[in-house]
Amino acid sequence: MRRLALTLALFAAFAIPAVSQIDDPINVDSTIVRLNVGVVDRQGRPVTNLEKPAFTIYEDGVKQPIVGFEPSTAPFSVV
Repeated sequence: MRRLALTLALFAAFAIPAVSQIDDPINVDSTIVRLNVGVVDRQGRPVTNLEKPAFTIYEDGVKQPIVGFEPSTAPFSVV
């Protein structure tokens, strides 16, 4: 009986702090957004030779600068 009471007391002691942490919001401000883009031609074949000037990014109708551009030839699939 004492073992059960000790087990319940330990459980309660560790459960209360865990419950109070659930409601704590996490706020993150970021000025960098990563976009992965795949381009195909009319036959569905991937186009891999595009460079940074071929792309334009808009957010809420406002043109945004492309800070980094990393072309990749690694295969990928979209479902």
